[in-house]
Amino acid sequence: MSNPDVRVFKLDRYTPEMAAGIGLLMHELDPNFSPEPTPRSQLERIIESPDRAQIVAVRNHIEVVGALTLNTFLEPAVTEAYMGAVVTRSDSYGMGIGKRLVHKAFSWSRAQGIDKILLMTERSKPTQPLAFYLHLGAELQEDTETLIFRVPK
Repeated sequence: MSNPDVRVFKLDRYTPEMAAGIGLLMHELDPNFSPEPTPRSQLERIIESPDRAQIVAVRNHIEVVGALTLNTFLEPAVTEAYMGAVVTRSDSYGMGIGKRLVHKAFSWSRAQGIDKILLMTERSKPTQPLAFYLHLGAELQEDTETLIFRVPK
């Protein structure tokens, strides 16, 4: 079920609300992460870099309900990006937000000339959404914990 009230976009400026929402998402992903807002300097470095993207899903213009971060590899012949975990708020599971975040990541990557997105996963964690990533087209590399998305043309 898609939620039309949720907007998914590449974050292009820092706001305290976005920093607070992303911080809470990271804490929900892993309780070892601080629930405090993402530090301004860190979030601005991501936003201002042409080689990174902070993708967010926002409800009611300020309520962050999902996020992921992309970082491109800066090597001469490499056209790959690394994706951090796709995180959605637990009260938003099943609404298609994670899928929309990944599709926005594909769109941004395609515009950057990136044809492959890598994602590290922990197969030993039963809560890891491996099935979700595989359903969206990721390929699990044998004998590693790396998933690869081929960016659709």
